Amino acid sequence: MRIKTCFQILDSLGRVLSVLALVLIYNQVNENSSISEQNSLKWTAAQEDSKTTSSVKNNSAYNYGKLKVQVWPNICGGKLQHLLNSPFFPRFFDESYFISQTRAALNKTNYGQRIFGFLQPPETGYYKFVLYSDDGSEFWFGSNGTFASLKLAASVASREKIGRASVGEIHFDSQISEDFLLEKGYKYPLEIIHLQGTEADFVELHWIRPGKHFLEVVTSEYISHTANFQSIFQRSSFQSSVSTRPYLVTFLTDRTVERTLSTRTYSLPVPTKPDVPRFHGYKTIKEVVMVTNGKDWRGNTEAKEVIEHYMAGLEKIFPK
Repeated sequence: MRIKTCFQILDSLGRVLSVLALVLIYNQVNENSSISEQNSLKWTAAQEDSKTTSSVKNNSAYNYGKLKVQVWPNICGGKLQHLLNSPFFPRFFDESYFISQTRAALNKTNYGQRIFGFLQPPETGYYKFVLYSDDGSEFWFGSNGTFASLKLAASVASREKIGRASVGEIHFDSQISEDFLLEKGYKYPLEIIHLQGTEADFVELHWIRPGKHFLEVVTSEYISHTANFQSIFQRSSFQSSVSTRPYLVTFLTDRTVERTLSTRTYSLPVPTKPDVPRFHGYKTIKEVVMVTNGKDWRGNTEAKEVIEHYMAGLEKIFPK
């Protein structure tokens, strides 16, 4: 009887605990749902604010007279797509600096850079932009003063091809933008990306102001920057939804590396059939004649010295 009574008590306690658990779970779900709904409302409100804002006029948030530049070194390949496919772009740049006009040059090779900030036109009217660079580049511009309005306005070559255009030379129709109607007193976001391979090194943006008939660099009195600039490339479709951390690069698979990290092409000399056997005890060492550009290595003094040095080392390891 005592055992039966104990089981009845335990069964009753189990039912009570089950009810309490259900109550706690119900409350937790309701609480999370409420929080989620509040966050959703806040996010929606923020989105609506960003859509309805025509331009930012809070002058205290801006640093006037300069644009910010971020740099990604060791980007080889010469095509703009190689910068965009880097797992470090656009978040994990290596260095940054500022420029006081729309021209940037580091006198280096194999790097990418991103220039961003705002343009404040001196007067209301139609403006046109022209882009020059070596190698490829893109100019993105927000026509109505919002980050959401950023769109490709001009480019040197395409992302998949190597191209260049010296200042004053139009090699691509895409270098010249359409006319933009800009209003004095407003700030318009701009963003430039540039990939430098070898040889010359620069990217330069010119504009034609209303009533003018010549191109000129945009100077410090018409530019500014802020730390809260929202890059068009952080929202682009080619960027992964999962943030890439530098210390995770070592865990990338071969397939991911091939897709995201560009490599230089190279070719090795073509080996001929082994021809001269040498016997060192039970070891058989065969020379391989390396042929480069159709010439025997024996005609190259430096190559001959390397081979002789190598064979001398083998003689020490495998004495006759």
